[in-house]
Amino acid sequence: MATYRVTPAGAGDKGGSTWANAMDYAAWETKVEGDVAAGDIFYVRPEQDGGGFTLTSDFTPAVSGTITAPIKVIGVKKETTNENPVFSDWAYGDDRPLITGGAYGFGRGLTADYWHYYNLRVTGTLEPVLYIYRYGVVFNCKAHNINNSSPRYTFRYDNGSKILLCEFISNLSGAISGYEGDIAYCYIHDSASGIGSLSDRVNITNCIIANCSNLGIDINTRSNVRVKNCTIYNCGTGISGTTGGYGTFINNIISNCTTGANWTTATPSNFWAHNCFYNTTNRNGVDAGLNDIEADPKLHDPSNDDFTLNSDSPCLDAGMQLTVNQGLPAGTEYKVNIGADQDDVTAGGGGGATSYGFVQ
Repeated sequence: MATYRVTPAGAGDKGGSTWANAMDYAAWETKVEGDVAAGDIFYVRPEQDGGGFTLTSDFTPAVSGTITAPIKVIGVKKETTNENPVFSDWAYGDDRPLITGGAYGFGRGLTADYWHYYNLRVTGTLEPVLYIYRYGVVFNCKAHNINNSSPRYTFRYDNGSKILLCEFISNLSGAISGYEGDIAYCYIHDSASGIGSLSDRVNITNCIIANCSNLGIDINTRSNVRVKNCTIYNCGTGISGTTGGYGTFINNIISNCTTGANWTTATPSNFWAHNCFYNTTNRNGVDAGLNDIEADPKLHDPSNDDFTLNSDSPCLDAGMQLTVNQGLPAGTEYKVNIGADQDDVTAGGGGGATSYGFVQ
C-alpha cells in the first residue's frame, strides 16, 4: 500500500514518492498496468490551468483493490504542494486534470475491481471514453465522447459501482451504459440517449437528464430500477421501458419531452407517484400515479442549464415525504420537492463547494 504523485511531465527520478520526484504519464501507466497494489493512491496534478495527460494507449489497470483497500486516482489542483493532499486540494470544475484519450480509453478493458476515480475530466472518441469495473466509484468526474462521425457512448460501469456528482456527454450516442449500481447527483446532457440500464437493480437519484434527442432513461426489460427526484427535460422519451417491472418512479419532473413515458406493455408492478408531467404528448402503457402533477413545473431557465424551481412552482413541497399519519407523529413534518432541486428557489444553496467527504 503506497501513495504516488503524478504530473504530465514528471520530475526527478519519476518514482512518485514526492512531487519533486513525480511520475510522468509513462511511469504512471506502467505502474497501474503492472505492480500496483490494493490500497495504493495516485494523486494526479496538472501542470497548468486546464492541463493534463494525453493517452498513448488504452489505460488499463490490471490489479484489483479490495473492499477495505480500494485503489484510488484523485485529481488535485495544480497549486497543490502537500505531499499527502487534503480535501481542500481536491480539484473541481476546470481545475480537474484533463485526460485526452483520442482513440484510446481511460479504463478500457479494465477487469480489476475496487478502483475509484475522483476529480478528473476525460475526453475521447473511443467507446467508452471512461470505464469502471465492478465495485468502483466515479466521483466529481466529467467525461465527453467528442466523436462526430460515428455513434460512440461515453461511460460504462459494472456491477456494484457508484457514480456520483458527475457529468456525461456524448455527441452522437448514449452518455451512460451499465449494470447494477447507483447513479446520483449527475448531469447527463446533450446526447442521443442519457442513461441505459443493462441489468436490474439500478438506482438513479437526484440527476438532471437534459437535451437527449432519443431517450432520457432507457429501462428496457429491466426490473427493480428506481428513479427518484430527477429532472428529465427536452428528451425524445423521458423514461422508456418495454416490460420492465417492479420499478419505483417517485418525485420526478418530466418536462418538454416528446413522450413522457413509454412502456410497450402496461406493467402494474411498477409504482409511480408524485411525478410532474408537462408538455409531453402521452404516457404509453403508464397509468397516472398517485398525486401526479400535470402542470408547468416552472423551471427557472432550463435552456441555459438552470433547472431550479421558481417560487411559484407547483413542485415545491409536493414530493412524497414523511408527514403526519404517514410515518411521523403529530407536530413533525418534512418538505420534499418534486425534481432534482431540493433547495426551495435558492440557487446554489447548501452542500460543499470545494471539500468532499470521503475518508482517506
